[in-house]
Amino acid sequence: MNEQKRLVGKQPAKQLMQNSGKGDFPLCPIDENIRKQKGQNKKQRQIRCITFDFGGVYTPTSIMEDVFAAYDAKHGTDVKKFWSKVYGSLYWDDFFKGLTTEVEFFSRIKQAFGNPGFDGEFFGQCIKKESAKIDPRMQALVSRLKSMGYRTAMLTNNAIEWFEHLVRDGSMDGFEYVLTSYDLGMKKPDERIYKIMLRAVGVAGEECVFIDDLSRNTDAARKLGISTITFKSFEQASKELEEIIGIKL
Repeated sequence: MNEQKRLVGKQPAKQLMQNSGKGDFPLCPIDENIRKQKGQNKKQRQIRCITFDFGGVYTPTSIMEDVFAAYDAKHGTDVKKFWSKVYGSLYWDDFFKGLTTEVEFFSRIKQAFGNPGFDGEFFGQCIKKESAKIDPRMQALVSRLKSMGYRTAMLTNNAIEWFEHLVRDGSMDGFEYVLTSYDLGMKKPDERIYKIMLRAVGVAGEECVFIDDLSRNTDAARKLGISTITFKSFEQASKELEEIIGIKL
């Protein structure tokens, strides 16, 4: 992936975090392709960037159900019940903030939640396999928006072992900017991560649309003036996006 597109990790992210509390966002110019679209009013022309979540938006919403099914088929257990204790825990947060490795994460949760036989290696393999099943309709939508002059960004809570391979193999090349929780050391819905995203892309909140399948994440973004869509289906999200930008996609 072109490093210029990925303003995350290492020094660039640190600079963005240091400046994220300031209000002087560098504004990007309105692309002429956007300006020429018919039927837009002044407010609609101000949208310059569309930011997407990954899991449950850019991938099918059934991704974790498929992971659970694959794990249970091999081990004959109800892993979903165990995973409900893991999701959202301190161990989960540390892993997604890049503070622990996958091996450390699985070791910690097996001990903490009393499941010493949990096959973390296989579970991680299942997640990586299912994560690669990107919705082709979303890929086409991102490409369409990019061709129209909109800036496109990915903002995901994720783990490096479960996402970085998608960056390396080009699956994220449709996005001009890719920002991850493990690079930035924080997760949605922390308001700082949205401020960093805005600064990285070079837009103000009112110039951005954010699409996520969790309402707590869209609620937090909306407080910064960002237009939001809580994803329920591709058709629903596409229709709402059309209404916001005033263009038939």
